[in-house]
Amino acid sequence: MDEMNANEHFAVWNEVSITIIDVWRNRMRLEDAYRSYITPAHAFVFVVSGKARFVFNGTEELVGHKLTVQYGAKDMILDLTVLEEPFEYYIILFSAELPVNGSPELEAVMRRGDPFQTVYDSALTDPLYILSKVEQMYRSWNKPGVIDRFYAKTLFYQFVHDLFRQILFGKTKAAPALMERVEQYMEERYKEKITLHSLAQALGSTPGYLSNVFKKQTGISPIEYLTRIRINKAKERLSLTDDSLIEISSGVGYSDVYYFNRMFKKYTGVPPGQYKSKLLATRSREQEPKA
Repeated sequence: MDEMNANEHFAVWNEVSITIIDVWRNRMRLEDAYRSYITPAHAFVFVVSGKARFVFNGTEELVGHKLTVQYGAKDMILDLTVLEEPFEYYIILFSAELPVNGSPELEAVMRRGDPFQTVYDSALTDPLYILSKVEQMYRSWNKPGVIDRFYAKTLFYQFVHDLFRQILFGKTKAAPALMERVEQYMEERYKEKITLHSLAQALGSTPGYLSNVFKKQTGISPIEYLTRIRINKAKERLSLTDDSLIEISSGVGYSDVYYFNRMFKKYTGVPPGQYKSKLLATRSREQEPKA
């Protein structure tokens, strides 16, 4: 899709009414195929692994491979052949209803052709970010609550926005913003029990995407970063207070003081008791009168 077509898509998306029909994940082998399949709705396909050939209406051909997105319109004749297995993908089926009285901009676009009635594929600059949105949408859609279905629809709009943003501008601002939120969250909540899963959930991301982005930006994992915060906070308390090791341990997020001792020694080279003793000895020497 070129920039002009993407902009026309945005013009239409601003005015259509979207209904999500289904979101699912599928896995196919080399022997699996679709032949003369009539597509039941507009669909985005996010390829997780493998490769497949999509042929629409006998003429339009796309090759979907890992971490790319394909789009096909409703009522097309699809032939799909798996080229590399396992071919795994998410598919988002949806309908788009045009308003009865659209804007002049919409009418101008529609005179040139309905942008929904087409096919295209996209190589992404940040595919893991798009994948994180798709995975969240899939989980929300397949929960029983009405509010979860509603959330899936909001994620769908985010997915479309971020997809076209990458197509248009070749980048996303998501990673720096996410990094800031991760660091702020851990600085404020290091005393609490935090896992990679709970961190990702709190920040509206997925464990895999969060871990990949964080490590790419910092060279360490989110949990490694959290551990360093906790050890630095423990060093501050050892230096500035007379709190016991149990109080310090629980105060920086460790319920097990023995585990805290091991982690402290791993990052400083000495156990916390010895670290405290060295601090006191250094201060004592500094306070001795000089000859």
